[in-house]
Amino acid sequence: MGRVVDLETRKVERLADELLPVLRHRGSVVADPTTLEDVDRWRRAARLAARRLGWRIRTGVSRDGSRVWAASESYEMTDADRHRAGMKLEALFGSEGWPRPPGSSSD
Repeated sequence: MGRVVDLETRKVERLADELLPVLRHRGSVVADPTTLEDVDRWRRAARLAARRLGWRIRTGVSRDGSRVWAASESYEMTDADRHRAGMKLEALFGSEGWPRPPGSSSD
């Protein structure tokens, strides 16, 4: 008699294999739920990938349902991560930097 294989477990494991390198590199991953076969499976796979890394993770779905996400509570940002974040903020706010609160001085 052949070995019994839980197909759902295999699907979660395969998806975790895909998510693991992204989590390791970025500390988080976001997906469009309309491109996923099963959002709950994706979230289980993200949690499995994090366990394989020995990380704590949170998963969720945006309020409007347009994104599903997983973010590590254990990921430590590198200098390169901080630089990329700064570049994104500069692109968002322009070369003037952070917007000043109303009534603040320009010094």
